[in-house]
Amino acid sequence: MQQLNPKVIWSFFIQYFLSGITMIVFFALPFFISLSSIFSFELLFSATILIFFVLLYGLLSYLLSVLSYNNWRYEFTHNAIKIEKGIIWKRYISIPYDRVQNIDINRGILARMLGISDLQIQTAGYSAVSRGQASEGRLPGLDPIIAENLRDNLIDRVSGGRQGL
Repeated sequence: MQQLNPKVIWSFFIQYFLSGITMIVFFALPFFISLSSIFSFELLFSATILIFFVLLYGLLSYLLSVLSYNNWRYEFTHNAIKIEKGIIWKRYISIPYDRVQNIDINRGILARMLGISDLQIQTAGYSAVSRGQASEGRLPGLDPIIAENLRDNLIDRVSGGRQGL
């Protein structure tokens, strides 16, 4: 099985870190401000604790990013696309070529800065959005040339199976 581009670690890191920072700003920051007023801490002391937690969360986000990268694999077999992902709960996805409806390549701002692409494989019978994903088969962090080659290869395999239709 093939692995994603190592640059995707930074993409995962930014996603994890920004989602956690949002939680910190909306929940932890007001908590520390209220603690400083109740126990007459200096705001500088509570700010130091907050900075410590942000740095600790940054380290945890980076660790999760590396683990996500190490546990995301894909393979194109003769009749299906196989994707393995997940750190704690492993998810094994097998998408037969005859179910593939559309193949998209997405390159957001961060992906363009990192020089990676996101291959989205949409299938027949899959709901529009499931658990925050827009497609059943997602391969984030591919080299742009590899993503285009995979898309072309998939299109050939999908159209080859539908010649009699």
